[in-house]
Amino acid sequence: MRKDKEKVLDEVWTEDHVKSFLDVRPHDGSDEDFYMLLKAYQSMRASDFELFVQFFCGENRNLNAT
Repeated sequence: MRKDKEKVLDEVWTEDHVKSFLDVRPHDGSDEDFYMLLKAYQSMRASDFELFVQFFCGENRNLNAT
């Protein structure tokens, strides 16, 4: 990995940063809810993802999306 692209560990995620994943949309026609969950899961620590799921469900999104 290049020096300017080092992985950031222990980054503090604000609620706004976590909520911003509710605006992520697929570019290939995939299911929006599945895509949001996947990107959030891949990008967040477990505790941040738990918070995201609360926001996600609060917007009546499909937690069982595939």
